Amino acid sequence: KHPFAYQARIRSVEQARDALHNGYGVFCGSKYGTKGPRDKRGIWKFDYSWNHSMVWGACDDGVVLTDDLYFLVINSWGPWTSGGMPDWGPIPNGSGLVPSRDADWMIQNGECYVIGDFQGFPARPLPDYGARSFLG
Repeated sequence: KHPFAYQARIRSVEQARDALHNGYGVFCGSKYGTKGPRDKRGIWKFDYSWNHSMVWGACDDGVVLTDDLYFLVINSWGPWTSGGMPDWGPIPNGSGLVPSRDADWMIQNGECYVIGDFQGFPARPLPDYGARSFLG
């Protein structure tokens, strides 16, 4: 009823980088996990494994962190996996930067897809609870 117009399997970090650069969403099911917070630059350390799915929301292609491709991986893990922030700005709780070697591991040992042009759910009028100062 609400399909995506495009989908393709991601087979490399370069494909994931290009998809994100061109405005397409990436999601990946893998066994990538971390036991703790991000380091001072916002990077997660791959040190645990369990099955789950995550969204890749951005890619730092070496311009800011300079030494590698880093993907912003977003999950619902909350503050226990938060921590340091990259110099270019804040990232959400439950997210972290993943270096290309870890991203490649996720791609090769899981399933990653790029999706685009979601037909979506039409906007519905919602009640106003007076939260404009929080929601803009």
